[in-house]
Amino acid sequence: MSQQVMSETAHVADFDRMIERLTKIVEIENEALKSGNIHTLQSLQHEKGRLSFLLRRKWQDYKSKLKNADGKRQNAFSRLSDKIDYLKEVMQTNAQLLTVAKVRSANRIEAGMQAWRRHHEDNATSYGGDGCSEPAQYGPNITTSRLI
Repeated sequence: MSQQVMSETAHVADFDRMIERLTKIVEIENEALKSGNIHTLQSLQHEKGRLSFLLRRKWQDYKSKLKNADGKRQNAFSRLSDKIDYLKEVMQTNAQLLTVAKVRSANRIEAGMQAWRRHHEDNATSYGGDGCSEPAQYGPNITTSRLI
């Protein structure tokens, strides 16, 4: 079975398409994070993860070839550096926005749990000095101990 060999132009074009698409996805995700659009975030999750994995794997496979390459090959890839730098900036913003979103989510969950706890503590059955519940104060929360 013969291994298909890609030209330098094809490699550069492939990296370029992947970087462009990943940048676009992260930009859309950043806007969704700013506006709280969870449906957009969910719809992008799979493609973002898959594309990030593929780009990282392709780069890991190719960077060793680039280290010992001639000037022509290195020059072909140097044209991508501006796009990669921009992607890094967009990803840094994305990481910050994701951190803020996680903190906000944690705060909302905590506030909900505190409200639930306060509600149930305020409506819990209490017991009088005789060990019986106090139905006059708490209404239908009467227990069988009051009926004895």
